[in-house]
Amino acid sequence: MNRRVRAIVVGLIVLAAPPVMLAGAWRMAGVSALEDDLLYYFPQRAFFGAAVRGGEWPLWNPYVALGYPSAADPQVGTWYPPTWLFVVLPATLAYPVTLCLHFALAGWGAYRLCRELGRSWSAALFGALAFEFCGFLVAHRPHLTMHHAAAWLPLILWSWGRYARTLRTEHLVLAAALTGVQLLVQHIQISIITVLLTSAWVAWVGWPHRRRLWWRVVGGMMLAGSLSAVQTIPTLHFFAQCTRSAPLYERFTENAYEVTSVALWVFPMLYGTRTPNTYAQEWWGRSHLSEQTVYASLPVLLLAAGALVLWRKDRVVRFWALAGMACGVLALGKYSPLSWLLFQVPFLAPLRVPARWMLGLNLAWVVMATAAFDALLHGGPSTEAIKRGLRRVLHYGVPIVLVVAAILMAAVRLWRADDPASPVHSLSPTNPAVFVPLILTGAAVFVLTRLMRKPTRGRIITLIALTALDLASFAAFNDIDRTTYPGVRSLRPPGHTALPTWLAAQQDSNVGHRLWVPRERADYDRPLEVLWPMTNLLFDVETLQAYTPLVRRDQRHVLGFRPWGASERALTLLRNPGLLAALSVRWIAARTPEERALLASAGGPDDAADWPRTGIQSETTEVADRIGVTWPVRVARPGLYGLEFTVRPAERSGGRRWFVVLESADGVKLRPELVFEPADLLSGARRFRCYFRCAEAAGESGAARVRVYTYGGPAVQVADPAFARVADLDQSSAAFTLRWRGDDGVVVYEVTGSRPRAYLVDEIIPVGSVDDAIRRLTVEIETGGLPGRAVVEGIEGPSRRFGPGRVQLTSQSLAGRDIEVETEEGGFLVLAETFDSGWRARLDGRLVPIRRTNGLVMGIEIPPGTHRLRLRYWPEGLTAGALVTLAAIGMMLALWGRDRRGSLAVTAVGEGGGTDQPSAE
Repeated sequence: MNRRVRAIVVGLIVLAAPPVMLAGAWRMAGVSALEDDLLYYFPQRAFFGAAVRGGEWPLWNPYVALGYPSAADPQVGTWYPPTWLFVVLPATLAYPVTLCLHFALAGWGAYRLCRELGRSWSAALFGALAFEFCGFLVAHRPHLTMHHAAAWLPLILWSWGRYARTLRTEHLVLAAALTGVQLLVQHIQISIITVLLTSAWVAWVGWPHRRRLWWRVVGGMMLAGSLSAVQTIPTLHFFAQCTRSAPLYERFTENAYEVTSVALWVFPMLYGTRTPNTYAQEWWGRSHLSEQTVYASLPVLLLAAGALVLWRKDRVVRFWALAGMACGVLALGKYSPLSWLLFQVPFLAPLRVPARWMLGLNLAWVVMATAAFDALLHGGPSTEAIKRGLRRVLHYGVPIVLVVAAILMAAVRLWRADDPASPVHSLSPTNPAVFVPLILTGAAVFVLTRLMRKPTRGRIITLIALTALDLASFAAFNDIDRTTYPGVRSLRPPGHTALPTWLAAQQDSNVGHRLWVPRERADYDRPLEVLWPMTNLLFDVETLQAYTPLVRRDQRHVLGFRPWGASERALTLLRNPGLLAALSVRWIAARTPEERALLASAGGPDDAADWPRTGIQSETTEVADRIGVTWPVRVARPGLYGLEFTVRPAERSGGRRWFVVLESADGVKLRPELVFEPADLLSGARRFRCYFRCAEAAGESGAARVRVYTYGGPAVQVADPAFARVADLDQSSAAFTLRWRGDDGVVVYEVTGSRPRAYLVDEIIPVGSVDDAIRRLTVEIETGGLPGRAVVEGIEGPSRRFGPGRVQLTSQSLAGRDIEVETEEGGFLVLAETFDSGWRARLDGRLVPIRRTNGLVMGIEIPPGTHRLRLRYWPEGLTAGALVTLAAIGMMLALWGRDRRGSLAVTAVGEGGGTDQPSAE
């Protein structure tokens, strides 16, 4: 079989494998994990495709979070070419196609990398399948951009290694282009891992013969960054306005790799799965399955362990063994002494989930395993060493691992033997999560033993097939829900839920239009029924909150939302119906008992001035440890209780979260704690108001306490608390009227007085700063008077009143609004859409300033008369980014063309590519 035919065969195999090995996922168009795939990536991509087909480039998304800069969101993929498949294909087809293509890309890249390292084509095919369906890629299938970015890693390493070996400019251009395309995927964390691994690999390959290599590599990386500038520069502008720009140590270390997850290297389904299917046990491991899984298959693990005998002889094995160990240490996060040191590095501090460094370990295992596999096939000085190493692994290592695993499983079962409902009882030989890996282990030992004796073609094919079967036994069941939704039709409007249809029938241009689902905690409870964002994009319904990693600071400050769209302060917001109405929120939907309980406790208005401070110390106190600061209060009977307090950052806050909890005198929580972050205090001291729904009294005496605490060091200083019982339970607000009950359990309330997208106010209240606006909107609720009033920044002087007027929205697009305004005495127009520096307003053709209004949205002063207002959105930094990207493309083409003509060809200096074998190219 010649080289071209082999390449075609391998290409067909890696391309055909994903549809087969992940067949169970396609029933729900690849979003069958019902996690970030359904809640974020699929709706965003569907929105992109629909917008472009409709003739608009989706720079702005008006359907979530009062309007959202879609083109600046790093994970929407606006400028990443494969995203454009959603334009030409239905979303339910484009989504699985992009997944399959990137699985295949990972396999093809691993094949090219292995061939560059001198591996035979059969060993390279083995490595291709091993990486294509490695645990990291399979487990992160629901995280589309992470999956896509990781798929580029082997190809990027291949291209940079090839350049380090040859120093040809055309190879440098190719390497920079591939790196730039990965940057366009815009999963920054995976790109950082890629750049660091690539830089270490180039240094290893090129040292010491490539002294002129370093400045060229730096230049190539800069060129790659320039190629992605059309996405990166707008993202940086947007990022500066978001909570992620405030480093948070708990976020930096959350979902670290757990030592107990080492068991998943051999038993990948041991701790269950988040979407039970054939493996019926629900996930009971630590952290999340997707973050803890790096399954490589048993043949890969055994061969990689055997390859360690080549530590001294093979520089490639030595590098990847070191790289894998380094990635494993970094993945430990908070369990490693390096974590606090790494948190001080500016470009690393905003990242999260250190377990994602295990991507490097997954690839290291594959490269090392192919080295051992290739040595077995072709003989040579390394063959006998590999055989000795494998014999030790098979004869001693495997039995020891299995015996230790059996002892630990038995010990854990005995530990919880008195609890028949405990998930540890799944640690049984009758559980397929245990006996299937045992069978595969036996098969792997048998096939490898025979392969060591004589590597015939049949045995080689058997080992590759066994590895594919091993990986399929994991990939076919990992996070694939087979029960919640009937199939792909669930994702097609109008869907199988009646809520979108009912909402569409209530359209009225004279009132509000937005939907809000009040949740204190995040969950994935059938989001299509309740239109949890971003699933609302599938039905053209606008929501108050978003499900996105980048939350604006102002929305966090005023509304309390977290990245998944929930807010521990949801009850506080429900007790501020004037703000909801001013933000054009008309509908509040609930499905779960928790959501219904929140609505039932919304109650009537209360007077904060009457909240007693008796018995509570008011001096400023620093919160510095787990005990924190406590204030004695009374919860003598069930009811709704309110708390106010002032907070200012500690001198050395250390980027840590802090918590507020209401508990009984003996420490039993009466309600879950409220979570606050450094981003909540970016502008300095603030006063907070929050509420607790207490279904029971705090014991017979009613003695309770409010506790403010943190972990690991000082975070904040607190002072001037006030606490009171403000309402009875189940006292619904008069501002909310029940309007609809769905067959699927969803109830919808209407907010009284909800304002339309654009409206005139009777009075404006000028404020001098963002802090003043936040205080009026979230604490001094009773004096705000929204929505008839508007709190406006950037206007000096006393409050101003206006006469009546008329507003008509004449036309609108995703990134544009045309409005006709008529007023006799002048007025102030509020547009219930996110205030963003990318918006420009022209009144009768003249550019006019846009004021931040009600802390979140836009406002424009209107002079007397009849006027036409034109608003258009263009992301800040997009023009500069596009110019830099175009310049980078031009430079790449110029360098490529000159090198191809020979004028810049460079003769390689030194030997090979840093391996013991010549390149297969």
